[in-house]
Amino acid sequence: MNDAGQSAIAAGDEVVSVSEVKALEKKVKQPEQMLGRKTMEAEILGDALEIAQSKKLISRMPLLPPDDIRSVRVVFSLDCCDREAISWSATTGGISSEIVQDLLTENLEKRFGNTLKVPHPIEWLTDNGSCYIADAMRTFARSLGFIVCTTPVRSPESSGMAESFMKTFKRDYVYVNDLPDAASMLEKLAEWMEDYNNWHPHKGLKMRSPREYREAVSAVN
Repeated sequence: MNDAGQSAIAAGDEVVSVSEVKALEKKVKQPEQMLGRKTMEAEILGDALEIAQSKKLISRMPLLPPDDIRSVRVVFSLDCCDREAISWSATTGGISSEIVQDLLTENLEKRFGNTLKVPHPIEWLTDNGSCYIADAMRTFARSLGFIVCTTPVRSPESSGMAESFMKTFKRDYVYVNDLPDAASMLEKLAEWMEDYNNWHPHKGLKMRSPREYREAVSAVN
């Protein structure tokens, strides 16, 4: 035991363990993150897409995290009905049409189980990135029963829900964490996506998270 430890005991002071300090730091970060989540609700109202009678899936490729570390490219799909981030893939390289095809297959399995085609027509809405408009990608999506749609060229606001998701994800997850390199973010991505799907409140869902909303709808039906 060093002199500092002996002085604390002799004075009758409480010695706090490292684990207790870390636990307290975690409690401090939680309300900070919740504050960021509350702030984003106003943005959702202005940016969200109108939900059509049929479900839509949005695919988008943002650049994460900030410019002070190597960029990570993330491709993801959102359900326009309940806002859940259904599937995602991340890389420090480029996003190919093959990666997007794998993402689309994962969407199909997560939503409808072991099947080769969606049970009813669903719109697959993307921007005009080369990985989305490639003939192989569009042909593959149609073979699964998806209606392939793209936003107008140079009109990112037409994909407002995806834009809003990116802003939220950067603010509430990327920017509030210590990320010295791209590998650090890749390790955290799955955890952040699960937190977003399970706990992130949306005003459009009556302040419920995507999965809370879907569970409530399923209970009624």
